[in-house]
Amino acid sequence: MATTKTYIPRIGSDPAYITAIGQAFYNFTYLEWNIIWLVAKLKSGYFGEIETANPPKTAGTIRRDLASEAMASNKIDAPTRAKLVALAKRFDQATRQRNLLLHAHPFTDQDGNQLLGGLSHGTRQTWTIDDVLGVAEEFEVVAREASAILHQDLKSL
Repeated sequence: MATTKTYIPRIGSDPAYITAIGQAFYNFTYLEWNIIWLVAKLKSGYFGEIETANPPKTAGTIRRDLASEAMASNKIDAPTRAKLVALAKRFDQATRQRNLLLHAHPFTDQDGNQLLGGLSHGTRQTWTIDDVLGVAEEFEVVAREASAILHQDLKSL
């Protein structure tokens, strides 16, 4: 993808770290849209709900929608229902991780590195590049699980 915009950052940061953060957020967004597609397969008009919701639906609301539609649907069998309910729990965990990263604040560590960090349940959380890449990978794993359910278990819907 070509760009015509030139941007030279003035806030010091490691480009690899920034790339990892971008990948984590992209992977979460990809995961969230897989979840939305799953709900839309179970509930007619769900895309319209997403587009017109005011206030917009949060990831937590979308997760609850998936769990409730999976439990209420007569379009799916028990094993698929169990997969969707388990997936909703995994999405909830991913959402919590995404929120911790999203609401982290920048700081300079003892070695002079610019990182993100904050408090999580009273414990200081420092987002190293390995931590960020770890959640990026987890978001991708869950997204691929969601995609497999969408394209295999719900293919006929």
